[in-house]
Amino acid sequence: MDVGPTGEDQGKGGKYLLLPPGHKGEIPPGYIPVVMNTYNSYALFRAISETTSKEDVAKALALVKQIKAYPLANAANPPEQRYIDIHGTVFDAIVRFDASFYESLARMINEEPVQPHDLSVMNLLRSLGIEKGHDFKPDAATRKVLQAAAQESNQWFMNGLITSGDRFWPNRNWDDLIPKVPEERRPAIRYWQRRLESIIARSFPDGEERTEASKRDRQGLGVPRDRASET
Repeated sequence: MDVGPTGEDQGKGGKYLLLPPGHKGEIPPGYIPVVMNTYNSYALFRAISETTSKEDVAKALALVKQIKAYPLANAANPPEQRYIDIHGTVFDAIVRFDASFYESLARMINEEPVQPHDLSVMNLLRSLGIEKGHDFKPDAATRKVLQAAAQESNQWFMNGLITSGDRFWPNRNWDDLIPKVPEERRPAIRYWQRRLESIIARSFPDGEERTEASKRDRQGLGVPRDRASET
């Protein structure tokens, strides 16, 4: 579900009520219901400032801080919202490609409802000892195999970064993944590509300026309009 000008609130703001899987109860008036497929979930919100000036960035941050999340039971008196700013903070966000992945997978399977399209995979996971309603206790031999499988997956992903997709620019590292994506998934990716192009076009309304900016910037996306004169 989208939020903002293209979302249910049409850019006017609103109260989104997150509901658990299979919820059948009444929806309180004044809320936009969101029935989730899982109990664990997350949301991504992005406020795009008009420029990178301190004033515009401050406006975007102020907009973000209008977002509040709280239980429905506290709707009449919402608690003070806690905001965590990780700017400038060093933290470990590296995905662990080791046997611990399967422990996390087993935990999530026990926490979440099984989706119909996951039934075939659930049968495969049973061969690894991962089954809903059961503890995951692999023996030493199985754990060794899972460790090797995780490391092999990591190597496969790393190799894919080099070999998958076609280059947007010959001397850049940005890839076009469309040729590698199944036909049924391409419309969604093209949609987001158009959104990205729209954002770039607003920053660089002149096509020639975009081309020159891509040459100056080592990543090939150029610099925002308000900074172009500085380079």
